[in-house]
Amino acid sequence: EREEDEQQKAWEEAQGDMMEGADELGSDEEATLSKIRLRKSIMKQEQRLTKSMNSARLPRSRVPQKSIKDMDKDLQSIGLDTSKARARSISQAATRRSRRDKRRRADADPEAKGMEIDNTGRRSLSRVGKRQRRDESGLKSETEKKKAEKLKRMGEKKWKSEARKGAADRRVLDLKPKHLNSGKRGIGKTDWR
Repeated sequence: EREEDEQQKAWEEAQGDMMEGADELGSDEEATLSKIRLRKSIMKQEQRLTKSMNSARLPRSRVPQKSIKDMDKDLQSIGLDTSKARARSISQAATRRSRRDKRRRADADPEAKGMEIDNTGRRSLSRVGKRQRRDESGLKSETEKKKAEKLKRMGEKKWKSEARKGAADRRVLDLKPKHLNSGKRGIGKTDWR
């Protein structure tokens, strides 16, 4: 018993020493701990900044638009070839210009668009002109259109038959037969019960 008591006391002293040592840190441990805390605070501040910068700083209407010449100059100063970018911007501008002119001509001359004007001066409903059917828009030939129509009809057949069902045609799911599913089953009985 004496040995056990001595071992118990030694163990308690060792535990006490460990608890006291936990509160006091060495200088190198203090330095490491301060570095860790500093790094954590910096990471928090960076996260707050990126979170606030997640939306646009200025609306596009207030941002000054760069011209193609400025873009050309900037890219050439870096040392990049700007011929493709210039050609693309020119073609896009031409497309925009042609669309704009087409709209202006249509607004100026309603007859050119295929619109009919009544004697009262109102435009009729046919002003939109001929539109392509959406179900035929991606199909090239007449055979493809027929095949697509046939597939569509075959797919709708099931829905249509469901729609024609009356109250008498509704099927009530079978209940499990009580005499087969009650009671204990032995090994191998599940095949026929």
